[in-house]
Amino acid sequence: MKTALTVWGKWISPVFDSAQTLLIVEIEGKTIVNKQLVPIDSENPAALAKMLKKQNVSLLICGAISEYPARVLENEALELIPFISGDADKVLDALVHGHSIEPVFLMPGCRRGNLMRNKTRNGGNPPGRRCCRKHFQEKDS
Repeated sequence: MKTALTVWGKWISPVFDSAQTLLIVEIEGKTIVNKQLVPIDSENPAALAKMLKKQNVSLLICGAISEYPARVLENEALELIPFISGDADKVLDALVHGHSIEPVFLMPGCRRGNLMRNKTRNGGNPPGRRCCRKHFQEKDS
């Protein structure tokens, strides 16, 4: 399985929309067999999605992400786990060992828990819901 993380130094990049580097990791069993840092243009999510598909990446982990790039990436059948923060190696370690990366690595201040997860991970809500405030506004409407 190939996973990509937006990174800033050794940390998950806090904002996808301004991320400049992607860490692409190949995982076999419970072992990371390859790591590759790739420069990206996060302002062109269609090109990024195409590159990820060409690299056979199936999962993207990132920090905060706007609605448009999230939809573009998900429309390309990429699984997206947004609003993650922290040390990229620790996030990868949890992922490799089958541990949930939420809520441990959920961005500070985000109270979404599993409410906003992409439905392809652990049966959460439908994709496209990105923000706690939006979720509660929709719910109240």
